[in-house]
Amino acid sequence: MKIGQLIELLGQYPDDMDVLVEGYENGYDPIHSLSIKKLAGVQNAEEYDGLFDTPDNLELHTPGKNLTGLRAMARRSGGERFDCVVITGLRGHLRPD
Repeated sequence: MKIGQLIELLGQYPDDMDVLVEGYENGYDPIHSLSIKKLAGVQNAEEYDGLFDTPDNLELHTPGKNLTGLRAMARRSGGERFDCVVITGLRGHLRPD
């Protein structure tokens, strides 16, 4: 994808909307698509984790409940949910055969 094509695609979204990219392991891929996703911040994200994720991928904190084991180590939502544009790369399962 060329810069002009990306600018044209981004022009379809509100000017004040945040733009994020998917992150994963090594290397670089061409852009596959853009989409709007509702995300939330991740508390204490590990180096290999993204700083944001979909709310259903995050363990929600339940006041007064002590989590144990693996649930205690789960990533937690670190704040308000918001809509943003996510740029998805042409990786693995999205690549043509």
